[in-house]
Amino acid sequence: MKKLIVCILILSLLLCGCTEQQSYDPAKLEYPGLHWGVSPEEALDVLGKTRADIIEESVDKNEDVGNANYWDYGIAVHGVEAFGQETTLMLLNFRDYTKTGESYGLTELRFCYPDGYDGTQMADMAALAAELERLYGAAGEAKYWDRETDTTSDGTPEHPANTFEWGSMTNWSCLSEEEQEACKRIFHDGTERLMTWEEYVEELDAYPAFSILLQPIYSYTIEVRLGHPLSEEQRELGMTDLCITMDARSYYNMKHSAQLWLEAE
Repeated sequence: MKKLIVCILILSLLLCGCTEQQSYDPAKLEYPGLHWGVSPEEALDVLGKTRADIIEESVDKNEDVGNANYWDYGIAVHGVEAFGQETTLMLLNFRDYTKTGESYGLTELRFCYPDGYDGTQMADMAALAAELERLYGAAGEAKYWDRETDTTSDGTPEHPANTFEWGSMTNWSCLSEEEQEACKRIFHDGTERLMTWEEYVEELDAYPAFSILLQPIYSYTIEVRLGHPLSEEQRELGMTDLCITMDARSYYNMKHSAQLWLEAE
């Protein structure tokens, strides 16, 4: 009888372990407990939050982009511990390809951490990188960019030093065989192209469908390049220059395009 009880306990532990492992898909670089494509309500529930905890929200219908075929819904929350450290702000983005506001699915996450601004204690970036590697494997080669030579057309650096990147799958490989064939048929529909089919596939295969970026000076590469560093109001909200960005937008954009290809035939 004791042996039976021990066996049952061991089996229960194994099942619990399997459930924990299945709470996210490392191949798709999902955040533990959260699956890409979930609704805002489902995401908040996983985080132990409700709509009452949302401190900022926005809807972008991309009306200034003529060919945009989606709406974006963003929310911000406080009080989230992620990858072993407390965040100053967590931003979630959801995308709706029906453009009705009724089918938002999770496509991007951003975690802001203390960055040492104004003499405050900076988050442990090495520990964050180590936790990400534990969950998703080794990062891509850490980039130590030469700020004198690796620059954009306006002369500002392309990336800050100590940037860690993870990429999984590619835009082409994320498509089913049926979707790939539809893409190929549409490509060869007689329209004049600026590249060959092989070059087109190579280009799609060059970019990850899912990505994670950990970098210590987020606004340096984005806001400062455009002349818009973080404002005091943004900092009061919790935005910082040390962020982890998890992105599945490329995957969902590609899958949506593939569905349009199939529908067009």
